[in-house]
Amino acid sequence: MDDLYRDYILDHYKRPRNFGELDPHDLEALEHNPLCGDELGVHIRVKDDRIEDLRFHGHGCAISQASASIASEELKGMELAEVSKLGADWMIELLGIPVSATRRKCALLNLKVVRGAVTGDHSWPTDRVEPDSTQGSVTVNVSDEQLVEPVDIEWDATAGRDTIPTSEHRIRKSPRSEEPHGHD
Repeated sequence: MDDLYRDYILDHYKRPRNFGELDPHDLEALEHNPLCGDELGVHIRVKDDRIEDLRFHGHGCAISQASASIASEELKGMELAEVSKLGADWMIELLGIPVSATRRKCALLNLKVVRGAVTGDHSWPTDRVEPDSTQGSVTVNVSDEQLVEPVDIEWDATAGRDTIPTSEHRIRKSPRSEEPHGHD
């Protein structure tokens, strides 16, 4: 690990930003990492659907405490809707260091607790892959119809899936649907 990043992590561990209690607060959550015993809580004050202020509290290893400190600086001012969409890749990128599989939950504990407070989702964050759009040629069975030319595939963020816009000129009946039905 580069000395600059090591110093950065140690600085946030030894002199954590935004640690302590916050009163009054609007949201709170407490989570722990059962693999190593780290425990982290958060108090969040909200104004105009944004994180106005927050404080982490708890105990744990250098990675869990430093990542909470680093994330806290980025989370202040962020819209709650944006916080709910943050994935593991966001936190790992913020840390700026390679994180081993055994330390991954240590690095993500702060994001787990913040998302738990904001959304009620207490699951471990995962990497998010949300393409804006992809273009390609596809053939998709739609009942007895097939897409026969390239179409734009769009990401529907509200549904959490890809959607394919349909139009009459992109769809034709498959030969199977033109066969006579029944026996003579």
